[in-house]
Amino acid sequence: MTESVEVEIRRLDAAAARTHLDDLAAVLVDCVEGGASVGYLAPFSHEEALRVYEEYLVDVACGRRVLLAAFSEGALIGTAQLVLPPHPNQPHRAEVARVLVHRSARRRGIASRLMAEV
Repeated sequence: MTESVEVEIRRLDAAAARTHLDDLAAVLVDCVEGGASVGYLAPFSHEEALRVYEEYLVDVACGRRVLLAAFSEGALIGTAQLVLPPHPNQPHRAEVARVLVHRSARRRGIASRLMAEV
């Protein structure tokens, strides 16, 4: 059974994402520690996650990646990305990447909300 929770999904530009960098990294670390298959293996440090998001922010700033974040009661609890195509002849293609929800906020429909927004 899912519990109703107020969730706001926001698209973060590079500047907004930078203000939430620690929170984005914390969600990634939590998911890796929880065994999520997202391309990283535990142990996975907060510093490593910060470096990953620093790279993502370069793509966000250049318009190659869309970064969404889910917030509940002011806390960042989930994220999803849309990687845009590098080739001009494929504007209709993109890849959904890294749909992550902190373990403390799972089973509330947040991943579904992120997917709907992507």
